[in-house]
Amino acid sequence: MRFSRPFRPDGDSRLGRLRRWAGTRRGTTVLITLALVLALALPTVAQQWVGAGHKMPKLPPESAIAPAAPKSGDCQYFPETQHNLCGEFRAYWNRTGGLMIHGYPLTEEYYAPELGVVTQWFERSRLEFHPNNPPQFRVLQGHVSREILAMLQAGWTGTPGATPTPYPTYTPYPTYTPYPTYTPYPTYTPYPPPPTPTPTTPPVTWTVRMHDGLFNPVFGPVLSVGPYNGYVFIKTINTIPPGTTSPLPGTITFSVTCQGAPYRSVTLAELEIINGSTPGDIISGGTGWSSIGGNNRTKTGLATDGLGRVTETLTLNTGPLDDGDVVRIQCWEGPYGTGELKAQIDLVGATLTVQLQDLTGLPQSSTTSSGNAADGKLYGRVTFGGNGVNGVPLLLEIRNSDTTFNDYLFESRAASGPYACAVISNSNQLLSRTTATVAGTPGVAEQDVFWHCPPGSSGTPSDGTFRIYWDRDVNGAITAADRYGEVTQSGTGPIS
Repeated sequence: MRFSRPFRPDGDSRLGRLRRWAGTRRGTTVLITLALVLALALPTVAQQWVGAGHKMPKLPPESAIAPAAPKSGDCQYFPETQHNLCGEFRAYWNRTGGLMIHGYPLTEEYYAPELGVVTQWFERSRLEFHPNNPPQFRVLQGHVSREILAMLQAGWTGTPGATPTPYPTYTPYPTYTPYPTYTPYPTYTPYPPPPTPTPTTPPVTWTVRMHDGLFNPVFGPVLSVGPYNGYVFIKTINTIPPGTTSPLPGTITFSVTCQGAPYRSVTLAELEIINGSTPGDIISGGTGWSSIGGNNRTKTGLATDGLGRVTETLTLNTGPLDDGDVVRIQCWEGPYGTGELKAQIDLVGATLTVQLQDLTGLPQSSTTSSGNAADGKLYGRVTFGGNGVNGVPLLLEIRNSDTTFNDYLFESRAASGPYACAVISNSNQLLSRTTATVAGTPGVAEQDVFWHCPPGSSGTPSDGTFRIYWDRDVNGAITAADRYGEVTQSGTGPIS
């Protein structure tokens, strides 16, 4: 009898015989045994699939878990967990949901040798950096759910290699009661799929910075000085304290960082494009540099790190750096001259002129009821090759701590109480200024000066000491790194 033959009304068919056999005691025993075997085997198969061929992460190192200090540059610091989020990890975190999707960072980024990638853990995810992938896929999420499932199925207790806990004895489900006959929904007509957007890769911004090794300023902010864009270094000051020499050190150690795309081969070039009256070697130091003529040199084959940075330590020789000289640092991707110039920064030599200027009228003291007009003006100007430079940070100071000098202030006040001329002088007064264009003259910082001895006092406006500092490290306070010029008001001075 063929199996395809129509079933008989009395059920005398192969399917009918199978049903009758399943209803016997022997048939029921065989089916239950087969169900138990499948129930025990399926979890093991699932466990092998979940963990098969997957590189399981280990616990992060203590250095990555420990609280970290805030980093500068392209970084965001989270005080809630005391960790940083930088570079392409930060861009991916913001682009894919930020705090709501990933949570706060739980570690710093670190290299995980068991995974072969740089990784960073967050409250809800783990990110991995794959530098050899296309740009849009360099940052990927780790298989966190897969890893957790593999550990749970293996009975993981926190100790790698722990013995898996066997599954409990299978308890069969009760007799299945079928649902009522299903009435299908009408055939769905899908909407046409939207056009697939073309992914765009954000452009990489390349920069060159000069800093102290921790990305703090060494020579001040970056300014536009004529055709040059870089740092102003004040070499010459027209007045220095009598009997002293310039406090400028002979050499200054600083760091140069080229930052762009991670894991790229770059070349640094140091070019003294203007080296005038004292043509010595302005920038020196470091190893592995090759001369390309004169005092110019390059260093090739440098590889950027995971943040796209490569840093070199160099030395500025202040002796041969004159007003009008220019040193240029360039960052090339690939070889110098034949690769692609990515970024450059300049260091220009400048001059600070410090003067005390008289104002119209005789010197006048403040009255006890109101202030009077200024007696003089403390004037400073920064120039590069004779042209004024705006944006240079300066500190203007009146030194009243010497008891042989009368009291001056930068504002007019009634000469009463602590502002009256006395044997014990008031404390020094300090103002922070930035050079700007004043009355059509660029590169100027100036401030009125008032004498505060009342009428009839024994003092006369003939003594005073004034300083203008170059705020080299841009911290708004006088430090050992800040050069200054000094002018002294004497009996024949401009505001006597």
